[in-house]
Amino acid sequence: MADEMFRFQSKDKATLEYTDGHIQRVNKAYAKYGKQILEALNIPGSEKELYTRCINHDKSKYSEDEFIGYRMHFSPKKDEDEEAAEKEWVKAWNHHQKSNDHHPEFWVLLDDESHGTEKTSTKAGVVHYTPIEMPKIALAEMLCDWASFTNSTPRIWFKKCMQYYAQIMHPATFKLVDRVTKTIWGE
Repeated sequence: MADEMFRFQSKDKATLEYTDGHIQRVNKAYAKYGKQILEALNIPGSEKELYTRCINHDKSKYSEDEFIGYRMHFSPKKDEDEEAAEKEWVKAWNHHQKSNDHHPEFWVLLDDESHGTEKTSTKAGVVHYTPIEMPKIALAEMLCDWASFTNSTPRIWFKKCMQYYAQIMHPATFKLVDRVTKTIWGE
């Protein structure tokens, strides 16, 4: 019993340390690129707002709605049911995307009616989705998030996921991200 408690606590600790480290890396990316990002997005004078957003970046990962799902996905225990862990992860990731406006998925309206936009077929039928233009300050935080990835640059990440983002981002948002990532991080 004591051993089981220790493993649970150590897995929680690993998840906390990872989340803390991610937020620190986002803040380092803000310090390194924040001014360039704001200039490229043409929103000068927004340094304080972006700084505040980066300080509070991904705080929802500490919530009950996300923490266990993240822990089960990234630091699973040997005896955990994989199917249950996957369900918890999907719920946590959905909550995260819909609670944090620096994720493009936050800006996608799903509907059962057409608003003159995209549609996709599912087992339940056709779902219409409407990408909504992201505010520039949310884009700035997203780019700081992407710049925090240690094995990539925002430009490489965007190019790798370009087909996905072309589907879920508003066309104006997509073009802006394409231009800004090229401007700051090159082709």
